[in-house]
Parts: sequence; structure tokens; C-alpha cells
Amino acid sequence: MVVKCKDLVKIYHAAEDFRALDGVSVHVAKGEFVSIMGPSGCGKSTLLNTLGLLDEPDRGEYFLNGIPTAKMTDNLRSKTRRENIGFIFQSFNLMPKLSVLENIALPMRYTDTPRQDILPRAGTGRPRGVGK
Repeated sequence: MVVKCKDLVKIYHAAEDFRALDGVSVHVAKGEFVSIMGPSGCGKSTLLNTLGLLDEPDRGEYFLNGIPTAKMTDNLRSKTRRENIGFIFQSFNLMPKLSVLENIALPMRYTDTPRQDILPRAGTGRPRGVGK
């Protein structure tokens, strides 16, 4: 999966406009691991919601695997989230009786992923027997 964003802007309109994203550009190549850090209120969650196809920017371009996300239908956005995007939350929304690996693997139980490939894929990002 390749993520490419250019000049993302997201403005929340309330009593006063708040720019959660103000010209954010990022590129994530296949196989890269990226962390997003910053103080509270700087736009981390807004960026992650945008990258996860839960929200749309007001301006800017976002390409996911070369596909402009602005042209994705709701059904395609849902399918892409289900099959290609995973969220691991910091503390809440985790199942306390499951291990970290089992929490990561849980959403794959609701896909067409073969049962025997779920835990290996959650641990490595690849099906069994693919890569080293």
C-alpha cells in the first residue's frame, strides 16, 4: 500500500473555524512503518481519520495505491478499509483478554482471510509462506 498526500486541509466549522490540517503532505512507501507524534490538538487524529478513509479533507489530494480517494464511492471506501487498512488504538477499543497479536488479528476474522493465515499475517503483515 502506498500513501501519497499533498497539501491536505481540514477545517472544522464551529463558533470559530479551526484548521485541524493545514497543508499536510506525506508519502508512505510500501513496507514503511510511520509514527505520527505531536501535542494534543495538533491534528494527529484528523490525519489518521483521513488516511483511514473515515473523513475527507476539505482541500488537497490523497492517493491510496495510486487511486485518488476523492473519487472513491462510500462502498469502495468501506471495502478498502476492511481489506487494506488497520487501526490499532492506544488504549481503549482493545479487548483486554486478548493479546496484542490477537487484537490485531481480530478484524481479519470478518474478512475472507483464510483462518490459518490470520495470526501469521497479523504478526508479519504477510500470509504464511510469503517472504521471510
